[in-house]
Amino acid sequence: DRGVDVGLDKGGMLLEHTSNYFKPPRSQRDFVIQTLRFFNGDMFFSDYEAGVLIKSLKMNSEVERRQFFEDTIGRRRRSRTQVMATPLAITFTVPDEYYLM
Repeated sequence: DRGVDVGLDKGGMLLEHTSNYFKPPRSQRDFVIQTLRFFNGDMFFSDYEAGVLIKSLKMNSEVERRQFFEDTIGRRRRSRTQVMATPLAITFTVPDEYYLM
C-alpha cells in the first residue's frame, strides 16, 4: 500500500512534494487542470485547453455539462457572464474532442 503522495506544482515547476511523489505526464496534468478550471467556473479557454476539457467531460452529454456548469456558477457571488458568448461554449455544443479536428 503506497498511500497518498502529493506534489505542489506551479506552472509546470514542482515546488514541493512528498517522498514517493512522481511527476505525472503533461497530458494528465493538463487534463486535471482544465477540469478543475471548469469546476471553478472559468469561462476563457484556449483552443487546446477547450479540447482537453472536452476530452475530460466526454462521458457527459453537452446538456449535462452546461447544466452542471450553470448550477455551479449560479451558487457563487460572481458577475453573470453569458457563458454561450465565451470560449467555454464549445464544450456545450460538441460531444467529444474529435469534433474539433
